[in-house]
Amino acid sequence: MARHLPSLPVEIIERIAFQSTLADLRSFRLVCQTLYQKTLYYFGHTYLKRLKTDLTDESLQRLQGISETDHFRHHVETLIVKQKSMGPDDYRIRFDNHQHQSRFLPAWLAEALPAFRLLVDILLHRLVNCRSFKLHGFPTMGRYAVPQRLQRSDAVELILGMIAESGLPFKSFVLDCGSFDTPPVDMGWLRMARYRNPEFLNTWAHLEELSLIQTLQSEDFDWLLDLVKDATGLRTLLLQTVGFYSDSFIERLSLTPQLAPVQELSLVMVDLKAVDASRLLLHFRDSLRVLSFLGVNLLSGTWAEVLQDVRANLPGLQSINVVGLTRRTSESVVFPTLLDDPVVPDSGGRRFSLPRRDYYKDKVPAGVSYDGPGFDAALEKLAKSVRLSRRLKAVPD
Repeated sequence: MARHLPSLPVEIIERIAFQSTLADLRSFRLVCQTLYQKTLYYFGHTYLKRLKTDLTDESLQRLQGISETDHFRHHVETLIVKQKSMGPDDYRIRFDNHQHQSRFLPAWLAEALPAFRLLVDILLHRLVNCRSFKLHGFPTMGRYAVPQRLQRSDAVELILGMIAESGLPFKSFVLDCGSFDTPPVDMGWLRMARYRNPEFLNTWAHLEELSLIQTLQSEDFDWLLDLVKDATGLRTLLLQTVGFYSDSFIERLSLTPQLAPVQELSLVMVDLKAVDASRLLLHFRDSLRVLSFLGVNLLSGTWAEVLQDVRANLPGLQSINVVGLTRRTSESVVFPTLLDDPVVPDSGGRRFSLPRRDYYKDKVPAGVSYDGPGFDAALEKLAKSVRLSRRLKAVPD
C-alpha cells in the first residue's frame, strides 16, 4: 500500500497530512520527492501563515530563509513579534542579540538596528502577503531588567516606525500587552511626532483591523485614541484593557467627533458607564454588524438599558455576544429565564446560544450569543431576561 501513496491524488494526500501531527508530517514529506511536492501547499498554508520573530539574528535569518523560498513565502500573512523564551541564567532578557549604548539618550533606535532594514526588505519585496502584525505580551523584568537591551517599547517603535518610513501597506495590527505583569508602553521611547506625519497617517488610514490589548495609564490616552481615530478605514476594533482607567478611556473615545464606520466591535474586560456605551455605539449606528461585550463591568446604569439602547440605535446589527458581564464589579449578570425558554420569537424556532453557565443551585446562563432571523425580537427578549446575581439569588437589573 505504501508504495502506491505517491500516486494518490493531491486531495487524498492532503487529507492524510491533515490527520498527521507536525512531526509525522515532516517525516511523511521526506519519504520521496513526489510526496514532498504534493504536500507543499498544505504545509505552507497550515504552518506558515503566522510566523514568529523575537528580532534576534537567528530568528531573522529563519524569516529571511522562508521569504526566499518561492513555495512558502506567499503563504505568510501575519508576523508576530514575541519575547524569546530563555533559560534562567538569562533572566528572560528580551531581544538578546541587539544592544545599544544608553537608554537615556532621546534617540530612536531602529535606524541603527540591522533588524529594521532587513525587515523592511523582507516585508516589502518578499513576504508580499504578510500584512498583519501582532506584538505579543512582554512580561515585566522586575529586578532583572537590563536597560541596555531592547525592550517592549522599542519593539513597538520598531514596527510602527517601519510602517511609517516604508509606507508598507498592511491591514491588521494587534498590540497585545494586557497582562497585569506587563508594564504599559513607555511613551518616552516612542517618537510621537512620527505618528502625526502624512506618511504614517496615510498608511494607518488603510488599516482594517485593530486590537489594543493594553495596560492603561492616563498618559497613554492620547496615543491610543489617535491610533483608533486615525484608522479611518477601520472595520474591526477590539479594546481590552487592564488597570483603573478604562472607563475614562471609553468616555474620551465616545466623545471623539468622528470614528471610522466599524462593522465589528469587541469590548473586553473594560469598565464603562451606560451613557458612554450608548454614545460610543452611536458612532457606528449605520455600520455595526457584530457586537461583543466580554467581561465588561458597568459602573452606572443597567445592562437592560444598555441592551435596549443597542436594539434602538443599531438597526443593522446582526450578531451579539455577551459573556461574563458585571455591574459595579460585585454583581454578576445572568440570564436565567433563557434556560427555560431559549427560543427567539419570530425566528422560525431558532434559539439563543448559551455558551457559559455559572453553577449555583442550577446552571445559570452568564453568557448569551445570537445571530439569525428575528434579531430585533432577540434583543428585546435578551434585555428583558437580564438579572443580577447576588449571593446565589438572581434579582431584576
